[in-house]
Amino acid sequence: MVFLVSGVAAHVVSTGGWSVHGGGDSVGIHGLVGALATSYALSGRQRPLRLLSVLVPAAGAVLCVMENNHDIGLLTGVVLGAAFALVPEGSREQTVAV
Repeated sequence: MVFLVSGVAAHVVSTGGWSVHGGGDSVGIHGLVGALATSYALSGRQRPLRLLSVLVPAAGAVLCVMENNHDIGLLTGVVLGAAFALVPEGSREQTVAV
């Protein structure tokens, strides 16, 4: 789901004029990286890695300033990763099953 939503969001922005060249899977992969880093930053067990994973959303902000289409995929993944990390532990199984 993260790959698909991130990829579609980035391609919509790309065709809107940010970066009309390209169109590969890298934007979806950036979404997966953003989701993983954010969910770990919010709920990871090792503090040094949690602090390091905050750099990924910061990289998305830098890419946004550069109008790079990868930032939309990354930031979409960040939002989805935060939403997943903030879902209470007991309701995750119900959410996935739906």
